[in-house]
Amino acid sequence: MPLIISTSTSNVTRGCIKDEREALLAFKAEIIYHKVHPISLWGDQADDCYYWADVRCDNNSGHIVLLDLQRKQPGQYYDYDVWNVRCDEWDLSGNISESLIGLQHLTYLDLSGNCFINISILKLLGLLENLVYLDLSNIGFTGVIPHHLGNLTKLHYLNLTTNELLKLGVVGSEYSSEKKKKFLTEISN
Repeated sequence: MPLIISTSTSNVTRGCIKDEREALLAFKAEIIYHKVHPISLWGDQADDCYYWADVRCDNNSGHIVLLDLQRKQPGQYYDYDVWNVRCDEWDLSGNISESLIGLQHLTYLDLSGNCFINISILKLLGLLENLVYLDLSNIGFTGVIPHHLGNLTKLHYLNLTTNELLKLGVVGSEYSSEKKKKFLTEISN
């Protein structure tokens, strides 16, 4: 009996979606980073973001599902003095572009330890309704957590620790069930 081995990869797609690659490049263009940060190696329109550092695409669909942009220098996390935030070459900083909304298939986002002190980005992140994991710890946020995070109904992990957050603005109908309240267990001031 002959042995037949199939090496077909017809169900596997390599490469990211063009619109999502453009969203990443717009995100990169809006933030401040130093040449030592892995994001500096992200390519251009012709490059396939499937191979970019800290980006993962779904093998079947090609959609970007993971951005792991946490601060990359181990052991260097520090408490921010909200009146005198100092960012260094290991931090990403600046404004997060609305282009991030173009990553609607994103399930994992880690921006922890960076220098995004403008809490308004939480409103944008509330539009990424497929997020399961969101780590925004030690970023230097101050103010009220906007209710927009209530849109993240698939969220299983939320970390907003080591931020100067005054009150929780997501309590209410968005988080009325016990299941949804467990998502908030890692929020602290």
